[in-house]
Amino acid sequence: MVRCSRAVTATLLSLLVCQAPLEGDAQAATLVPRDVAVLRASMHTYVTGERRSIIPFAVSAVVTMTSGGLLLLSSDPIARGAAWPLLGFGVLELAAGLFFGIRNERPKLDAQLDADPVGFVRDEREKMRRISRRNQPLLLALWSAVTAAGGVLAGVGAARDLPTVTGVGLGLVVQGLSFFLIDWAVLDRADEYLAVLDSFG
Repeated sequence: MVRCSRAVTATLLSLLVCQAPLEGDAQAATLVPRDVAVLRASMHTYVTGERRSIIPFAVSAVVTMTSGGLLLLSSDPIARGAAWPLLGFGVLELAAGLFFGIRNERPKLDAQLDADPVGFVRDEREKMRRISRRNQPLLLALWSAVTAAGGVLAGVGAARDLPTVTGVGLGLVVQGLSFFLIDWAVLDRADEYLAVLDSFG
C-alpha cells in the first residue's frame, strides 16, 4: 500500500514538472502588452509625424525650386551654377513629401494591434530598428558626404577661378544640410517610437 502511494505521488510530481514549462510557454506565446493604449498612442504619434513630413519637404521644395529658377535667370555664373543642384534636389524633396503625405499605415497597424499585440510589437520593433539603426544613419552619412563634396567643389572653384563649379558646390552644401536636418528629425521620431516598443519587450 505504501509502495503504491509513493508510486502515485511520484507520477503526479513528474506530470506537474513536465507540464510547468508547457504552461509557461503557452502564457508567453499569448502575452499581451502591459498597456496597449500607450502603445497605440505612440504608434499614432509616429505615423502622424511621418505623414506631416510632407510639410517640411514641400516647403523646402517650393523654396528650393523657386530659388533655383531665379538663380538660373541670373547672368552671374556662380548663381547659375548653384541653380542646378537646387532644382534637382527640389524635385527630390517634392517627391519625398508626396510619398510621406500619401502613405498612411495607421489603419493596417491598428488592425494588427487589435488582432495580435505581441506580433505587432515584434514586427514594429524589427521595422523601427532597421530605420533607426541602418536606414536613417545611412541617409545622414549620405547627406554629410554631399555637404562635404559641395564644400570641396566650392573651395576648388574659388581657388581656380571656376565660378560655375563654385556655384554647384554651394548649391550642394545648401541641399545637403537641408536634407540632413529633415532626416535628423525623422531619426528622432523613430528613436522615440522604438523606445516605447522596447519597453514592451
